[in-house]
Amino acid sequence: MAYITPNSSQPVMSLPRRLRLPNGLTRTNVSNLSQAELNAIGIRVVPNPPSNSDDTKYVVWEGAIVETDEEGNVTSTTPEGWKIKDKSAEQIKN
Repeated sequence: MAYITPNSSQPVMSLPRRLRLPNGLTRTNVSNLSQAELNAIGIRVVPNPPSNSDDTKYVVWEGAIVETDEEGNVTSTTPEGWKIKDKSAEQIKN
């Protein structure tokens, strides 16, 4: 599982060893937190990144994109998620 914490827009593969709960207390045994408890402190569970064995591609997390017109009306949305992208020629060379 991967997690998105309130202070980051990028997923992390493990939770910090200590979390502050909504009541102000901290918890160090974070592996036993329920989904509801994680949600209450602003942590979202997201899928693990897809596997990628292609040396010409890389995996990146992209946040949601909302496009609007001049009047502020939403014209399109792209959901957040893992994307597999092509490496540049420079990245492949290195």
